[in-house]
Amino acid sequence: MPHLDYTDKELNHLSRNEQFLRRVRETVESNLSNEQFGVENLVESMAMSRIQMYRKLHKLIGKNISQYTFSSIQKMSPNLLGAHLA
Repeated sequence: MPHLDYTDKELNHLSRNEQFLRRVRETVESNLSNEQFGVENLVESMAMSRIQMYRKLHKLIGKNISQYTFSSIQKMSPNLLGAHLA
């Protein structure tokens, strides 16, 4: 699990939901190069059950875990391609 390096002041300004979404995004981003990383790995790294994670993501952003990770990869793919081609 990646180390989240935030100051106390930064964390106080973020809601719990924002902190949660940031952790999910950072976990997905840090594992983009890991082809074996999947939903089970994500929920494990977030210390949640798959059902809890599904409910929380769906409530916050209206997507399930797979949809969220796929859309994250799509958003980051131009940056990844540019980095490999440079």
